[in-house]
This record gives sequence, C-alpha cells and structure tokens, in this order.
Amino acid sequence: MIKVLHIGEYVQGGVATYIKTLITWDREHGIDNYLLMSEEKSEHTWDFPADKIAYYSYRRSPFSLLPAMRAIQKHIRLIEPDILFLHSSWAGMLARVPFLLGKNRPRVIYNPHGWSFLMDVSIWKKRLYAFIERILANKTDVIVNVSQYEYHCGIRYGMPINKMKVIYSGIPDTTQPTLNKIEFSKDRMNILFIGRFDHQKGLDFLLETFRGNDFPQIHLHIIGAPVISTSTNEYRDDENITFWGWVQNKQIGDYFRASDAVIMPSRWEGFSIVALEAMRFGKAILASDRTSLPEQVEDGVNGYLFSLDDECQLINILQNLSSAKLADMGRRAREIYCEKFTAERMLDDVAAVYYSLI
Repeated sequence: MIKVLHIGEYVQGGVATYIKTLITWDREHGIDNYLLMSEEKSEHTWDFPADKIAYYSYRRSPFSLLPAMRAIQKHIRLIEPDILFLHSSWAGMLARVPFLLGKNRPRVIYNPHGWSFLMDVSIWKKRLYAFIERILANKTDVIVNVSQYEYHCGIRYGMPINKMKVIYSGIPDTTQPTLNKIEFSKDRMNILFIGRFDHQKGLDFLLETFRGNDFPQIHLHIIGAPVISTSTNEYRDDENITFWGWVQNKQIGDYFRASDAVIMPSRWEGFSIVALEAMRFGKAILASDRTSLPEQVEDGVNGYLFSLDDECQLINILQNLSSAKLADMGRRAREIYCEKFTAERMLDDVAAVYYSLI
C-alpha cells in the first residue's frame, strides 16, 4: 500500500477537480490517499472520508507563511506518507522550504499546475520565480508538467530535465444528470464562457470584441464572477450577452449541453479543465493560441484558435461560424477526449510514477 498525502494551498476550481480525480484511485488500487489544504478558499465538499481530510489556517500574506509551514510539517509527521504530492506553486513552496534545512522527507512529486514564471508579470518577477523553483527542485523527485508547453518552458528556465515529466490532465467520462433543463434560443448560436473575471481568463478582450462589433447570429453566455468586487456596470446583460453568475458545479453540464461551442480567450493556462469538459460534452472550442491551449484545440478540427494580438482573427471566426460546422467539430472534440484526456489514462500515468518512486 502506497500512502500519498496531497497538499494544496487554495484548492478550488481546476486544482480541486484534478485532485478529486486522483483520489478515485483508492486502497483497492493499492493507494492510500490523504488531503491537506488551506482552510480559506478551498473546497469543503469532498466525496472522500472526512478523517483523511485536514485543513491548515492560512491566507496569502508574509505573516502566514511560517505558521503554515509548521502546520504542514506537523501533518506530514502525523500521516507519515510514502509520497507527498504537492499541487501549485504556493503549496510547493510551503511544503518544501523546510526540507532545505535538512529535514528528512518522503518522496516528493510536484505539479505547479502552470509555472508561476509563465504568468504575465515583469521580467524580474519571472526570473525570481524561476530561481525559487530551481532551488526547491533540489528537494523534489518528480515534477509533473500538464502540457508539453509547460515542460519546454520549464527546461528553458532551468528546471532539471531528469526530474521533468509530462502527464496530460484527464477527467472522468461521467456527467451530472440534467437538473433543470437549460434551453437557449435556437435562432442563434450559443457560445459559452466559464471562468473567473480576471486578467488571465481574457474576459475583457472577449467583451470588447462583442461590444465593438455586430454578431446578430450569436449569443454569448457567461458563467463566473469578478475575483475582486467591482462597482462598474461592465458585467451587465446586453441584447446578445447574458451573465449567469456562478453556477453550481452539479448544474454546469446543463449549460454545456445547451451551448453550441465554448470560448476561451485566456492569456495563459496550465492545462484547461474547462476545455476538457467541453470536449467531454462534445462541444467545439474557440480558444486563444496562448500557452498550452493549442495542445487541446486543433485549429479547424475540434475548434478554432485565434490571436489575442489581432482582434480581427476572432471577429472573422465569429462572423463565419455555422451551426453545422460547430456540430462536426464537437463530434471530433468528443473523439479527441476519448483518445487522449480520460481520467483512466491520467491515473495510469500517475500510478506509474508512484510505483517508480517506491
């Protein structure tokens, strides 16, 4: 039996989905999973034994770092895992810094879920983040990259190639049953955006494109909310734009089913769970050509890619969309999901890493 302790910081969204998939491999598969995450801004609803879940007091500030490190080390000593699986850069830092002082440690797997030095930040910050990652890599056995893009960027920034591995994320081929059937108007193509209203997700670019041009044949549906509250009326409904706010995860599938395509104008992504969900539901994807998205979206096959540096590309795509073409792309999207992005494939790859370490 391999005992694995998963440690995260703010475990929500895509990271939570990723961990929930990993822990489906339980004791029956020879793996004994445990979870540790921040009390604040983490999911608290898990289909998992409560006695294997723990939280530590933390918020992202300099005053919380040492207490969080102590709490994490205390829990590691309590669980005595064979493997630590660290999720995201902050959790990776909090768990590994004490090991730099010579503390005994289990085997360590680290998944940054998108390198911090790939964000749209200044050059000096990129270099600082990369320096910290290189130092902490000395106390890491395997670094899991969720895309080829992330892998090659990591190598370029000096990550140890002998520890780097690419494992594409996967999600289970299960969907929630329809709760309250969502029906969108059939006289238009319905395009769905899902995500936080922040710089990374590119909603500002999308709204500017829609409000500055005329797309009478398209209705844009937006699920999400601002990360920071705003008093502006930027997020208001228009004739061809509807804001739905945050939707319960168990009902997200109804919105996928009602849509013709999903749009992702992201400035960067580690590896998009929303794109995987769209493919699972057999939906075409309109996505930016940034970071890992071209590894999920094949231009003209299961969707379209566009540049954020040239608004005309997205305008041209939207003006020439057809329901028939989107349906064909959606069928191909479903095939690509089954070929490359199932949970079973990801779990097999991760289990192989576990056993190689033990």
